[in-house]
Amino acid sequence: MIKQCKGPSIFRQSRYYFNKSFHNNHRHSPSSLNILHKRSSLSFTTASPSTSTNKLPIIITEASCDRMKFLANKRSEQDLMLRIGVSAGGCSGFQYEFEFAGSDDIEQDEDIILEKNDAKFIVDKTSMKFIKGAKLDFISDFIQTTFTIIDNPNIVSECGCNVSFQPNAELLDMDDDEDEDK
Repeated sequence: MIKQCKGPSIFRQSRYYFNKSFHNNHRHSPSSLNILHKRSSLSFTTASPSTSTNKLPIIITEASCDRMKFLANKRSEQDLMLRIGVSAGGCSGFQYEFEFAGSDDIEQDEDIILEKNDAKFIVDKTSMKFIKGAKLDFISDFIQTTFTIIDNPNIVSECGCNVSFQPNAELLDMDDDEDEDK
């Protein structure tokens, strides 16, 4: 499900819950509650996969780019972006979430902006470690018309709906700054 971003995003609102459940479920020290406050500002851009020198941290399909450009034109919002996030919840422990955002919704110290073929996507730093190397796709069939994350190398299992997943245990122990060094 995709939501229009109005006011603080669901990702920002759920930080307290995420930190609390993360701490309770994984029995980490109180310092693990600081996992979401460490931030960096990153931006990746590519015109096309074959001519790019900057490799995006996730694979973004042409269908995803085409759909975002279509929606931006249809809504007359040239700064329309798709925010991709991960939050605690779902039947497997974590779930993917998508919402529309504009340039006013970007937090410079926290969000990573991905751009491919004039389509823009936003991922916060903490969510990025859970989806790095995965593929963002847009599918439209008889059952659904939606953005989806597929082929995620950072998960050990997922539910049948492809929305909820269980991440690799190493990701839960990793501090956000450790991922930047790799």
